[in-house]
Amino acid sequence: DIPVPLELFVFDESDGTSTRLNRDYRGTRNGKGYVYSSDSGKVYFSGESESQDIELMVYDTVSENVDVAADIMKSNQGSSPDGFIEYQGRVYFHAKVNELLKIYQYDHESKSVTDMVGEQVIPFNRIDKMVVYQDKLYFTVVQKNYSHDEELWRYDHTDGSVTKVVDFRTDGG
Repeated sequence: DIPVPLELFVFDESDGTSTRLNRDYRGTRNGKGYVYSSDSGKVYFSGESESQDIELMVYDTVSENVDVAADIMKSNQGSSPDGFIEYQGRVYFHAKVNELLKIYQYDHESKSVTDMVGEQVIPFNRIDKMVVYQDKLYFTVVQKNYSHDEELWRYDHTDGSVTKVVDFRTDGG
């Protein structure tokens, strides 16, 4: 992911004006780079931290402060979170750790990040769309083995399971 300049604006619905926030950020241009959490009233996005790595940032719509929500890759490499979606009052996204993509959950109440897949699946090379359907979180992936196998996976919050639903392509083409 190549960091690109980002600017944050606050849109005032009452009079149709936008106000630019004071600080520029750098984030990624791939996927869905932000989500508004109705549960927390905050905007989560991929942005540059003070240490100049790309991490999970949060914009508080009340205080208008921007801060690091979570430093997933505690080094100067950054994790480049992306693909944000709100589900069950938490923010889900994928992020890069040691050059591998994983799915994470951010809980705004405990301010904690949880690796949702752990060691139970092969690390992903690319994670595409995440959607909620029938109260479960679905996402598509391409496996790290570069076989071009595309798969549909499902996360079920009721039991914490992450399971492969189906292979889309198994012929490598």
